[in-house]
Amino acid sequence: MIMLLNSGVIAECVRVLSDSGSICWQVGNYVDDGAIIPLDSLLYPVFADLGLKMRNRIVWHFEHGLHCSRRLSGRYETILWFTKGDDYIFELDAIRVPQKYPGKIFQRAESGTIFVQPAWQEPWRRMDNSQREKQSRGKDGASVPVSGGTDRAFSAGAFAGR
Repeated sequence: MIMLLNSGVIAECVRVLSDSGSICWQVGNYVDDGAIIPLDSLLYPVFADLGLKMRNRIVWHFEHGLHCSRRLSGRYETILWFTKGDDYIFELDAIRVPQKYPGKIFQRAESGTIFVQPAWQEPWRRMDNSQREKQSRGKDGASVPVSGGTDRAFSAGAFAGR
């Protein structure tokens, strides 16, 4: 039933999506008699059959929710990012955050090459505890992504560069 509902909504979203447009779809898991069904893996073919290309599968983590007793507690959801074509907008520089250890020097053992950590990194590579504590729930009780992580990721697809 949930797949049928999502398929119709997805098809309508794709119909009105511009040729250079992106769509992000956030889903979690469904538990059926103790077995976990990852909804993002079931929805991927729906998007692919409509001609969209997956650009990223973003996993965001939260630290609250019900505790499971017979398996590890699922404390994550996924965001699927698809584009309609190859002429989509992605501005990585607009969403970078300061590096946790800028200037740190590594030496690769196999080649002896010196590598210096860049000053900036992608936003989802680091989330400090203060951001995690700000996580909240929506009006429906569902977990809400930490402010700053996913909203910066979506900003990369905004019209900043055009």
